[in-house]
Amino acid sequence: MTKQELKIYNSLPENITIYRGMTTEELKSGDFGISWTLSRERAEFFAFKYGRNFSTENKPKVVHQLEVTKVEILAYFNERNEQEVICIP
Repeated sequence: MTKQELKIYNSLPENITIYRGMTTEELKSGDFGISWTLSRERAEFFAFKYGRNFSTENKPKVVHQLEVTKVEILAYFNERNEQEVICIP
């Protein structure tokens, strides 16, 4: 994390809602990836508009949200304005 990203991470509340765009298959499995976002809008982009993941392009997608505690967030990145958090729920 950059100094600015660390500053934002440190200012996060103790309870946080995170979002992830995923296939319905991933949701049903409960075996989630580690990249999440603080932005529902960004998760919707990855679920419904992002076209570079060819292995899932024809699968049904959904935005899933979780309530987590700050200690479950391992890192925060905003290099591409994605408000990405690394979380292993």
